[in-house]
Amino acid sequence: MTKAELKEKANSLPLLPGVYIMRASDGTVIYVGKAKALKNRVTQYFGSDTNHSEKTRRMVANVSEFEYFLTTTETEAFLLENTLIKKYKPKYNILLKDDKTYPYIKVDIKSEYPVLSLERKYKNDGSRYFGPYSSSAKKIIELADRIFRLPDCGKDMSRIAKRPCLNFSIGRCLAPCSREISAQEYRDSIEDAMLFLNKDYKKTAESLSKKMLAASDELAFEKAAKYRDMLKAVNALKEKQSVLASPQTNADVFSVKSDERNICFLLLVVRDGQIQDKKSYCFGLFDIEDEKSALSEVIQRHYAESEYVPPQILVRQLPEDCDAISTWLTEQAKRKVELFSPKRGQLVKLIDIADENAVEALRKYNSKEAKADQQLAALAYATESEVVFSRIEAYDIANTADFGRVCGMIVFTDGVADKKEYRTFKIKTFEGQDDYRSMAEAVKRRFARYKIGDESFTKMPDAIMVDGGKGHVAVIKQVLSELKISVPVYGMVKDDKHRTRALTDGETELALDKDAFALIYAIQEQVHRFSQTYHNKLRKYTVSQSELLNIEGVGPKRAKELMKKFKTITAISKASFDELLEVNGMNSAAAKKITEYFAKPIDKRT
Repeated sequence: MTKAELKEKANSLPLLPGVYIMRASDGTVIYVGKAKALKNRVTQYFGSDTNHSEKTRRMVANVSEFEYFLTTTETEAFLLENTLIKKYKPKYNILLKDDKTYPYIKVDIKSEYPVLSLERKYKNDGSRYFGPYSSSAKKIIELADRIFRLPDCGKDMSRIAKRPCLNFSIGRCLAPCSREISAQEYRDSIEDAMLFLNKDYKKTAESLSKKMLAASDELAFEKAAKYRDMLKAVNALKEKQSVLASPQTNADVFSVKSDERNICFLLLVVRDGQIQDKKSYCFGLFDIEDEKSALSEVIQRHYAESEYVPPQILVRQLPEDCDAISTWLTEQAKRKVELFSPKRGQLVKLIDIADENAVEALRKYNSKEAKADQQLAALAYATESEVVFSRIEAYDIANTADFGRVCGMIVFTDGVADKKEYRTFKIKTFEGQDDYRSMAEAVKRRFARYKIGDESFTKMPDAIMVDGGKGHVAVIKQVLSELKISVPVYGMVKDDKHRTRALTDGETELALDKDAFALIYAIQEQVHRFSQTYHNKLRKYTVSQSELLNIEGVGPKRAKELMKKFKTITAISKASFDELLEVNGMNSAAAKKITEYFAKPIDKRT
């Protein structure tokens, strides 16, 4: 459709809330938006572009068609918009990188000897959950395990081990696995650990102090010394923690800082009045419409991917659709969520701290981006390319004589590893080891899926790198030629010590300066590590399946279903009888045989 036709269609839209989808000429969804009144919002795109941002001008220039969905409320529009953005990942919407659900620390208090574990989702299973955390949960578990001498070995504490491991001997673990400590004494330690996880350092210190004095009165000086060491660790940590707000303050604090080129949205995570974590999202200024609408999008994308919404969300300047966002978050959290801009007191101080961190995050992003730009420019010069390679795909084959072949595909976007775009391929069409045939199969499958519109392979690379020399380059060029696809291909050549040496276009080796070399080296190391990791994972998976075949009543199909559900042989060994029965195709007899098998010592399993 022409711009005039699009404008005419937009003028026919109703003045009702809803969601609209912009599509390119090939049908690809390039933008999803919501509006209180569809007609007013969508017609703005196809009128004069005088007041449009650079991002909007670029988006509208690529629109060939649009469609819309009516909703009864703005909240419904929020939900539908988030669903469609998650489904289509449109080019011109703000998409947050590495937006994973925040993990929790779980303590199964129903267990006689509970341990601390990392859980991605909160479950109503009677356990105690602490968090959620963004990036520090694992470190907190490690710290708590060390301070309170809890087991970190992953053993099933319901089974009694013959002897404790080395950690017990060096005073790092209470060894509940071999019952070196009574259930009640161990429970006391877990209670202290839970006070610690709840950041109640005062009560934690009081509990440890009482135990130290009691042990001293009983002349158990070695035990008293251990409590003393725990107390010192807790007090040292307490001194480092600065309480910035009341202990009841649980909030996420958003700050926005920009310069002439980029913009950074920083999230400060505050729990129990203390800063627990921070997360930053940085973009180029051309990638946003304006600061307020971008902040609205960032908040929506962040909480669309998060299972936890705190009671308060603090900002310096209120974003667009503030009331609608608050209503949406309140419905999502099933309790009141307040999005507001404080004007005085401790909460303003939190925003000030978030601002300081946003400035630093923007500085680091600019430095990182400048380095990536320099490397990409150097690579374009080395390859005599008229354009800078925004998206680079790299491929590597991993194989061994005793176990099949796989291919790893990694992506560097604007000079930085883009792990969400990584893909893997199992080589299926032939037996034996042949790197060239393996590479041809993987690349052919990747671009064949692009041809049919597979959503996982919709983006075309600006350049392809292969871990290999002229032969590998020739193979990929042949595949692309057959598919009528034109993309430059380069081989990342290694020397006889398996170190990156040069780049080849299939005919000659290309001279690389230090910046281009640094980028190629990073790509080659990343793709090699990724393909080897995938290969090793599949190999371990297959070995685990083979062990399961030793169990009476478990055949290849049942072994596959067990691995599909539990992922690892360790998880299967810890599974209860009832959990095993949940496996597709499982029956009581086979589940019983599995529990009996793993109840035996390792050296007696046959």
